[in-house]
Amino acid sequence: DTEHIALATDMYVTGMAVVETGWDPDADNGQGNVRVERCPAEHLYWDPMAKKLQQSRAVFRAIFHTRKWYREHYPGEYRYIQGDEFIDPDAPRGVNADGQDSVMMLEYWRREYDGRRHRVHVAYIAGRALLYDSRESMPEGVYAHGEYPFCCCTYRDAPRTIAGRGVIDDFIEMQRYANRNAHYIDINTRMA
Repeated sequence: DTEHIALATDMYVTGMAVVETGWDPDADNGQGNVRVERCPAEHLYWDPMAKKLQQSRAVFRAIFHTRKWYREHYPGEYRYIQGDEFIDPDAPRGVNADGQDSVMMLEYWRREYDGRRHRVHVAYIAGRALLYDSRESMPEGVYAHGEYPFCCCTYRDAPRTIAGRGVIDDFIEMQRYANRNAHYIDINTRMA
């Protein structure tokens, strides 16, 4: 499965693999089922003071969608969506496969504590317009457990950050020796 390959690549190369879990009402012929989706770590922004993702005060996720997608999913708010200067890094020249401009959507996940328990809320913002805020429709929070829907796996833990270290970090010393050797060869070649 390409999702699993991408997750393994994320973990070993970048040091961190992230999945987002949620409910997909359209799965299983409309009966609904759990959705587990890869979230590239470079699209996720967390509290830099947190040691673990679930301790973050807020988590942002950046996703790019076409204007057609916004028109279908948020017909009432679509007219408020403006163009933005953010370019989808996965699309050629900021245009998606169907030729439409892409607009970045920020998922703004925030965690609140009321003295008894944590509540997690989400707001969707795209093109300078608020598309959805869960505080209105779900005042008790999106999830009863009060945690973010993201799960992180790291190859190796890194000090003072949620992001881990990848396999590349295992070869830093070896690369330094190779660089030093190449430098000596370069010096000797110039002296000859």
